[in-house]
Amino acid sequence: MRKSVFYHGLTIYYWALTVFIDYSSDNYDNSGVKYYLLVIPVILFVIYNIDDLLKKKILKESLYLYLFVLFASIFAIIKLDFKAVLSLMSWVLPIIIIFNSGMFLKLRVINLLFIITVIAGVVSYHLGINDFGYIPGQTSRNLHQGLWWRVSIFPHSTPPLTGIFSLIVLLFNYFHNSNLKSKMFFMTLSSYFLILSGSRTALLILFVIILTLLMKRLIILREKFIKKVISVLPVLLILFIFIFPQFLLKISLENDFLNSLIFRSTNSLSSIEAIERTLNRHYIWNAYINHYFSSPVIGIDTETVRSVGQSETMFFAYLAHHGISLIFLIIFMYSLMKDSLLKKKYLRYSIIVTFVILMLTYSSYLQPYNLIYLLLIGLINTDKVTKKMDILPNNY
Repeated sequence: MRKSVFYHGLTIYYWALTVFIDYSSDNYDNSGVKYYLLVIPVILFVIYNIDDLLKKKILKESLYLYLFVLFASIFAIIKLDFKAVLSLMSWVLPIIIIFNSGMFLKLRVINLLFIITVIAGVVSYHLGINDFGYIPGQTSRNLHQGLWWRVSIFPHSTPPLTGIFSLIVLLFNYFHNSNLKSKMFFMTLSSYFLILSGSRTALLILFVIILTLLMKRLIILREKFIKKVISVLPVLLILFIFIFPQFLLKISLENDFLNSLIFRSTNSLSSIEAIERTLNRHYIWNAYINHYFSSPVIGIDTETVRSVGQSETMFFAYLAHHGISLIFLIIFMYSLMKDSLLKKKYLRYSIIVTFVILMLTYSSYLQPYNLIYLLLIGLINTDKVTKKMDILPNNY
């Protein structure tokens, strides 16, 4: 009980930082007050829950995370890259703790935070803090891209954060809110801000989740292999879109709203370069992959990873940084997606899909001190699909 209260408090703390403190207004270094406000609470959370890391019995999937940490840490020590060990621990250990402890965030807490955030977004706009507003037409930013309609409920953050937060609220209420009136209210409100955030990543995630669940419902399949393939369909679709964005150039829309949403332009045919610049993440992926092949087993050091200058593709950054140890993280994610879909644990499935796609495309939200990271890992236990097992059983 106390651990659950601690985690709820931790989530509320980082929510408050996100809403009330502007981290984009100045450059804070690794010794500033803002930096310590970010990192210390996560460290305290790990220390407080250290017993959940040392349990003899753990959830099955957690074993893959232990192996990922073990091999990645060994590789980092071989490279004398101790920064990599600390960074990896801060990212993985909270996930292991959540899995082993069974902690999860409550629906009413998430809904309350969402409502307060909406209120904060409205008030901050009228105080001149929120540049985007809460009604289409209030913003004066990105008008050259036709994005006059974008809104944001976070006073100090750009609309994509609103999109991802609204997506999480939408999914949580759709799958777990048993009160029909409350469910419809939060789904309607979150859908409004999801769409008007203009976050293509959030909307793509929602689209591929809906598509996958529809396929599973409409197609009667008895072969488990096919079902397993369908479970990773969202990730495959996202990869296709980002690797081959040229197919979007064949789309000619006569709707200014859709053009500005998809192409960041009022004219779909005039935005070829914009599409390749914003959707072709494989340029960044290639930079990391090239570094990976320079040291495919143990990976490269932290400074070389940082030289790429991008934080939006964590998956490929981890591939370059931690080498072949990443295979355990891949197995972890795949096993969760597969088991969740096969056992009809749709909220967990949707949350893991969201997490994986953000790792591929928009990873800045997946830092251990970020609200979105805490929300996502805090919802993976709302649908329990795994059984406990000995960490090293005889027949493993």
